[in-house]
This record gives sequence, structure tokens and C-alpha cells, in this order.
Amino acid sequence: MIKRGIVVPPVKVDTTLQDGDVLPYCGGIRVIFTPGHTPDHICLFHEPSQTLISGDALISIDGQLMPPDSSFTTDMETALKSVTKLLETDIEMVITYHGGVCTGSIRERLAEIAGK
Repeated sequence: MIKRGIVVPPVKVDTTLQDGDVLPYCGGIRVIFTPGHTPDHICLFHEPSQTLISGDALISIDGQLMPPDSSFTTDMETALKSVTKLLETDIEMVITYHGGVCTGSIRERLAEIAGK
């Protein structure tokens, strides 16, 4: 909506999340700040299962992890830097908002997407 210039009314924020915060749910969910799709985008990492909930930071097509959709990403350069940041996390599974679940060779695929 930002890219299209659509303005939505603000909402009241009860809790501000910071990069690295660990939420006390389901054994621990770590907040990872991943701007690019939007300026304030985050991913959530479920530590016990090593599962990343990527939101729109990544998409998947037929089980293959893919970069974010440039049509809906406000800053692709920053988005790819955020993918590079994800390489610091030991991820076994990714759940994308668009496309579903990806497993197998996650680190390698993230490196390819980030151009590393």
C-alpha cells in the first residue's frame, strides 16, 4: 500500500518490537528486523523448530524459496540486505506468506537470493 500511495489510518501500538527481542511464546520466537518489503518489516523465528516466518521478505514457488516480489517491495536493495542478514540464523524451514513452506538447503538458497 505504501508503494501505491494508499494511506491507511494509524493504529494504536501496544508494544514496540525491536530486532532481537524474544517473545515468550511457543518456546521462544525471535524478532528479526528485515526492512525492504516495507520500511518496518519483520520476520519471526521460532527457535525450537528453527522455523522462519518470513512474511513478505521472501516468497516461495512450488516449494522453492524466492526473493521478495519486486512489484510489492518498496526497496529491493534493502530487502536483499535483509535476506543477507537471515544467513546469520540457523534456519531449517521457512514459512512464506505467499507460497507456503520451504525446507531443504535453506542456507544455500538464501545465499543465492542475496547474491553471496
